[in-house]
Amino acid sequence: MIKALPNYVILQATKIEKKTESGIILPEETKEQLQTGKIIDGYKELGLKKYQIVYYRMWAGEEIKAEDGKKYLIVHHRDLIAVEGGENE
Repeated sequence: MIKALPNYVILQATKIEKKTESGIILPEETKEQLQTGKIIDGYKELGLKKYQIVYYRMWAGEEIKAEDGKKYLIVHHRDLIAVEGGENE
């Protein structure tokens, strides 16, 4: 299993929706500028929960392929913009 170093989070990229789970409608230009991902690791020091959806800057992070064959994105915490949802939602 891959682990995040301090100040970084590991994400699985997700597709951005027109409307967030909390009901916020995103304009078209926002969808082109932001990316979404699901938190996999590195979340505890930032007060986040595993599997929360976060929004991050478009060109942020480095994509890697882990030993398990899955693709992950390693993003510095300063590139995270917003968060929604969590383990129990």
